[in-house]
Amino acid sequence: MREISTERYFDHNATAPLRAVARKAWEEALESFWSNPSSPHAGGVRCRALLEQARESLGQVLQVSSEDLVFTSGATEGNNSVLAHFFAQADSLSTVAVSAVEHPSVLHAAKQRFGGKVIPVAVDSHGVLSLDALAEVLNQSNLELVSVAAANNETGVIQPWSDALGMCREAKVPFHCDVTQWLGRIPVEGLACCDFLTGSFHKLGGPKGVGFMKTTGLDSTPLLFGGEQERGRRAGTENLPAILAALAALEEAVSEVSDSSPRDLFESRVQELVPGTEILAKEVERLPNVSALMLSAFENLRWINRLDRLGFAVSTGSACATANEAPSHVLAAMGLQPEAARRVIRVSGGWSNNAENWDELADSLGSVYRELSKEEDSSQVVSL
Repeated sequence: MREISTERYFDHNATAPLRAVARKAWEEALESFWSNPSSPHAGGVRCRALLEQARESLGQVLQVSSEDLVFTSGATEGNNSVLAHFFAQADSLSTVAVSAVEHPSVLHAAKQRFGGKVIPVAVDSHGVLSLDALAEVLNQSNLELVSVAAANNETGVIQPWSDALGMCREAKVPFHCDVTQWLGRIPVEGLACCDFLTGSFHKLGGPKGVGFMKTTGLDSTPLLFGGEQERGRRAGTENLPAILAALAALEEAVSEVSDSSPRDLFESRVQELVPGTEILAKEVERLPNVSALMLSAFENLRWINRLDRLGFAVSTGSACATANEAPSHVLAAMGLQPEAARRVIRVSGGWSNNAENWDELADSLGSVYRELSKEEDSSQVVSL
């Protein structure tokens, strides 16, 4: 199996290559700080101190109190924990509202617990949350929670989460925000005001299997039982080496300057080389590393397979929904027809890519387009 080149890896919204600082922190912790943080001996006490230092560091980055932070196995667990907390308090009339383009770990967790009491909040044709639709939802009684991700994982669209938070505050409805795609790419100012935050670190170059949940001092109902770790809010031995590696990656990521110019130049070049290509949500605010391309011809899997042969890794959308053959629910919510949705590929760069890599990918898309077009012309001649 061919090794993936990190320079030609453009699927950072699914997961990112491990940063060198994270690898170093992880290896050092595996060597020296492997005791259980809950153990009373010297090794355990030392690991407990490092765990709390990491919690403090995360609190400083997020601008929240460390006492409100719970380490988890990732954003999926965090999102499920938030929904489980509100379901435990719900009655038969309780509802929750989630954006129509929310990540599957929110949508499915909400439907699993609340069933038909989940209210989808509409988005416009760019995938931006409709604040008018949210206002209508907030007028309903028995609403327990509103959940809106800070930025969409498939299109990179930045949601008006701050406005939504303000509306929820006025309506006295708790607000949850998944910041996984935002973290390390956009400054975190203002996010601390959200009642619940969830996220993970592997999209920005940290290890998989570690994330966090912010609970704003509430006595949240645990998702996992069987231990008093995380002040009784999440059972299970903390993965200290992964947590220390995650914080090392996060601190490096937030120190970097986000620049959309390589992505913007890439999009212009692709539109020259592949006539008829549309850039989804180009007219609205997006994450600087994401480009959702609706190509003018040929299904996305054909593009992905050809690019893979050239050493480039791109995607069709959420890795958590790849096994689902149905068109993306995000694109459907934006009004795309299934045929058009099947021509969309997601390109998401990150710390391992530079401007030259973006240029190379654009040129390769042009090459693939010419190759596929030639094959299509040949097949039509044969059929005649």
